[in-house]
Amino acid sequence: MYNDQQPNPGSWQEEEQRMTPPPKRGNAFSSASMTAGTLSLFFLVSGLSFPVGALGILFALLSRKGDKMDSQARLGCILSSIGLCLGIAIFIYAAVTVYQNFPEFIQQYQQFYEMYQGGM
Repeated sequence: MYNDQQPNPGSWQEEEQRMTPPPKRGNAFSSASMTAGTLSLFFLVSGLSFPVGALGILFALLSRKGDKMDSQARLGCILSSIGLCLGIAIFIYAAVTVYQNFPEFIQQYQQFYEMYQGGM
């Protein structure tokens, strides 16, 4: 065979590389939003759902970069919103319950205090 008839080795690989679009890189803010949304639901009873849920919403908004949110950021925003709303509802319920039972709590506290003082 002549040199001009032999195929250029590696030319099909170069052609394939030119035709294949580069892989889409993940958005770190959308991953952070998803993680924060999950954690905001996990930390509902500890009271940490407020800051974690707010951070999840913030990360979801920052992941946009002028475009629409991708599905991971959207789900993170939804989970963060649910965690934030449920955290607020639990906090309000606890505050109302404590406020309504406050006189009984003071009475029980005084009984325990007197029992402690009388025992010494």
